[in-house]
Amino acid sequence: MADLYRSAWSEAGVRFRDERAPSMATGCLINLVYAIYLTAVPVIMTSVGRTFHLGLDAQARLYPASFGGLTLGVLVSGALSDRLGRKLLLLASIGSFAAGALWFALARSFAPLLAAAALAGAGSGSMQTVSNALLSDLFPRRRELALSITQTMFGLGAFLGPFIILTLVHFSRWESAYLFMAVAGAVLFVWQALQTVDNAPSQVRGAKVPWTNPQLVLLALAAFLYSGCEVSYWGWVPKYLHALSMAAIAAAVISVFWLAMSIGRALSSVLAARFSSTRLVMAMMLTSSFTALLTIFAPHNPVVLVLVALTGLAMAGTYGLLLSITANRFPADAGAALGLVAAMGGAGGAVLPWLCGQLVKSAGWHGALLVPVLGDILVVLLAVWIASLRRSEPCAAQ
Repeated sequence: MADLYRSAWSEAGVRFRDERAPSMATGCLINLVYAIYLTAVPVIMTSVGRTFHLGLDAQARLYPASFGGLTLGVLVSGALSDRLGRKLLLLASIGSFAAGALWFALARSFAPLLAAAALAGAGSGSMQTVSNALLSDLFPRRRELALSITQTMFGLGAFLGPFIILTLVHFSRWESAYLFMAVAGAVLFVWQALQTVDNAPSQVRGAKVPWTNPQLVLLALAAFLYSGCEVSYWGWVPKYLHALSMAAIAAAVISVFWLAMSIGRALSSVLAARFSSTRLVMAMMLTSSFTALLTIFAPHNPVVLVLVALTGLAMAGTYGLLLSITANRFPADAGAALGLVAAMGGAGGAVLPWLCGQLVKSAGWHGALLVPVLGDILVVLLAVWIASLRRSEPCAAQ
């Protein structure tokens, strides 16, 4: 596996003495920190609720606050990076994330905390989107591999994130977790400020992405569904297991899921060099819909963790592949196109988990957890449609 991965990295055109290598490292670090931030929400949600005397419904507002800010941030930052330059927007995004995390830690009431979550969400999603656009510029021949490699670091961060956050909360308070992320953001800001690569290989272009182009619309819709399904699954399955008095297993779910995602994303970066991206998305989503369905009706024992791991493994490479498909089909305006797709992903991460929370009341846990199952199936259908459009109508943006 290690040899295959080194080969994939080399195929992407990355050399450790290459001037592009620091930008690849930046992308990896951004995804690592971004993942820790996202996985912190379900970990600290209960503690925040105790601090501010909130019920489950109120605690769930952290999802739309974080992902609502993320949606707006990536939509604006991606297009602006096409006009103003990747480095400038990347610094602004990282700075917004660090400031939002610090504000979150210092907030003394729930309303400012939600505003801080929106700012941190906007910065976190924006820094990932602009970094993806920069890597798309730097590695035009192997975008799938370059983006898959950085997405692997997201999986690693999401696996380590709960351990890091729980450790900080255990030995201190939940505020310390966000102070940690603010410091990480500050370090990233300094690292990026020292980089010399900005907009390579070509000059910055004005954003002229055809927003109504069918391929872009379908890719954005697929990102909406995928992100919503992913967050709904790892965000609510632990709560479901708690409701079944399986607290010991519930505590391990997020880490097991993201360990599997890390492995799956490493594998997908290799597979992306050998197979069609749209076919990989179809296969991954079809498999994950089946394993997610089995999770709902699994026996109340550790078999659930096996199914959670299989679901994470199956979902793993989908988001990175959707981003690489977007960058390949809209190379002239990658920032704006990736911004729209990422924004829709953020919207999905806000809406579908919220929907699951509402369905728990009206349809029970089984009804709520069918949301990611049905969403995965819809992504499969969208991938088939996207593949057919690629064959039948060339993208105008190219």
